[in-house]
Amino acid sequence: GINAEYGCGVLLVWYSVAPDTAPATLLQIVQLYGGEYKDFLTPYNVDIITTALLDGNDDMRKTTLKILKRVLTTTGPELLTLMQSPTREQLSSSLQQVKHSSPTLVTLADEVSKLLIKKN
Repeated sequence: GINAEYGCGVLLVWYSVAPDTAPATLLQIVQLYGGEYKDFLTPYNVDIITTALLDGNDDMRKTTLKILKRVLTTTGPELLTLMQSPTREQLSSSLQQVKHSSPTLVTLADEVSKLLIKKN
């Protein structure tokens, strides 16, 4: 599978180099290769995810939300039990900000937020 730390870093670098193709291509990589997600929501990775959610355009935000949704849907509750409380709060706060700043992404951000709460 894909190393989560590497994948998160690639998300931002690729987007800065090829903003038109990065979101769709990254989503396809995640769908094709899946990966081991146990380190996906480490504090370091959540910082990168938060940057993508808060500083990216709507395409970047949408891709990041889809990746989060896939990871949270496929890993089961064990992933969230490994998350530290400040990291969970940081991610929840970022999702709330996306809901307020990107009207077209409210539904997707809400779905991801519910997955975070559901698996607490």
